[in-house]
Amino acid sequence: MRRMGLILNKFSTKQDIKKVNAFSLLYLSTGSGHLMAARALAEALHEMDPSCAISVEDPLARSIPIIPRLANWALGISSRRGGRFYQRQWESGRSPFVKAVSQLRLLSGGLPASPHTAVIATHVFALRMALAARRRGAAYHWIYGVVTDFGLHGFWPLEGVDGYFVAHEDLAQELVRRGLDAQRVHVTGIPLRKGFIPVDAWQPPRSAGALRVVIMAGGVHSGAYTGSLDWLQEMIGQVGVSRDLVRFTVVAGSRADLQAAVDRWAGSAPYYVSTRGVVNDIPALYRSHDLILAKPGGLTVAETLACGIPLACMRAGPGQETANVAFLERHGLLMQGKQPAQAAQIIRDAISHPASLFEWKQKARTLGKPDAARATAAHILSEVQ
Repeated sequence: MRRMGLILNKFSTKQDIKKVNAFSLLYLSTGSGHLMAARALAEALHEMDPSCAISVEDPLARSIPIIPRLANWALGISSRRGGRFYQRQWESGRSPFVKAVSQLRLLSGGLPASPHTAVIATHVFALRMALAARRRGAAYHWIYGVVTDFGLHGFWPLEGVDGYFVAHEDLAQELVRRGLDAQRVHVTGIPLRKGFIPVDAWQPPRSAGALRVVIMAGGVHSGAYTGSLDWLQEMIGQVGVSRDLVRFTVVAGSRADLQAAVDRWAGSAPYYVSTRGVVNDIPALYRSHDLILAKPGGLTVAETLACGIPLACMRAGPGQETANVAFLERHGLLMQGKQPAQAAQIIRDAISHPASLFEWKQKARTLGKPDAARATAAHILSEVQ
C-alpha cells in the first residue's frame, strides 16, 4: 500500500521551526475507522492551530507496503474462523506477536522523524511502535492514544503514554481500574468529521413518507460484513409491508461485485432498492435516511449516536464489535438485526411506530459526541503549548 500522507501545513525556515507544532497522526489500515478518526483529529488540530505541521500516515505501510494487506487478510481469517480465540486474545491483550512485532527496529522507518511535538495513534499497534521508538531515543515529546471503539481490549493500557482519549466514561473507568492514572484519561469521544456536528439541516427520523433505510453492505479489506446478496434478498423479502412504505439504499463501498449483483436484482425486488459505491459524504447519507443497518464498528456507532440516526446492528464480529454491541445494550440503545428476520422486524416496527424512532434519536444524542475531534484537539494543544 502506498504511503497515506496528508500534509496540511509545513514549516520551512529556522524561525518557523521555533514556532510550529509538529503532529503525526498514526493509524493502521485494518478497516477505515482508524484512518477516519485520524483525519478528523488532524483537521481539528489544523483548524485550531493553522501554523502547525501535520501528517497522517500508516507506519506499517510506510515501512513495508505489503504488511497492511497481509494484516487485513490475517484479521479477516482470525475474526471469521477463530472467533473465541480472537475474543480471548482481544480481551486479555496477551498476544506475544503484537508485543514483539511492534518493537521491531525493522518497522521504525515507517515512523515520523524526531524531534516531534506529539505522536497521536488511533490504533494500539501504532501506539506501541511509537513508545518503542521513544525508548530507543526518538524525541517524541508527547505520545497519545485515541481509542476508536466503545470497548477496551487488553492491549491498550501501557506505561509511557502521556494521555488517552476515549469514547465514554465506561472506558475511562476501565483504564483506571487497570492501573492508569485518572489524570491521563480523557473522555472526549471518538473523533468525527465536522459534518456530524448537528445543524438545522438534520431532520427527525421519518417525519413523513416512506421509511428510508440504508444498508451498509460493503466492507474495507477484511471487513467480514454480512452484506451478501442472499442476506439482503432474504431480509427484504421478509419485510412484508406495502411497497410504498419503505425504500432501501444499499451501500456496497468498494465491493463493485456486490453493487452490480444488487443492481441486477433490484428490478425484480419487492421494494425500491438503489445502490451506492464508496460514499464520501457519510453525514449527508445519514441525513437523507431514517434507519441504518450496519456492522457495529466503533466509528459507525459514534457517528449514528452523534447525529441521532437509529442503528440496527448487523452481525458483530468478535472483539471490538462485540464490545460495541455490549455498550449499546448497557445504555438501552441496542437494536439487534444480525439475522434477516430480526432486521425485517425492526423495519416493520419503525413503520408502525414512527414516534419510537424520534425517542431513540433523543436518547442517542445524550451519548453522542459530535464535537469529539475539537475536544481532543483542544486538550492536546493545551498541553503542548
